[in-house]
Amino acid sequence: EGKYDVVLTAETIYEVKSAGRLIECMRRLLKPSGVAYIAAKSYYFGVGGSTRQFEEQVAGLEKERRLERVGLWQDGASNVREVLKLGPVVGPA
Repeated sequence: EGKYDVVLTAETIYEVKSAGRLIECMRRLLKPSGVAYIAAKSYYFGVGGSTRQFEEQVAGLEKERRLERVGLWQDGASNVREVLKLGPVVGPA
């Protein structure tokens, strides 16, 4: 438990109902100072998941870590993609 400094994940938030399990997995895997990077589309057509919904779920379930967007890619032709960073809360939340 809690042995990794960094965890990388991609395309894992497309199902709204799986976000809680992903957050719990990160709790178990990361050291207290560890970070997770989540690569995802801003919105998943047909299944309803989105990075905004994931942010809301993290805010409601995770008090020891904060989520922030660290990358955004828009080419005008395809879905917007983001990289989110889940890291420890440093200073006031």
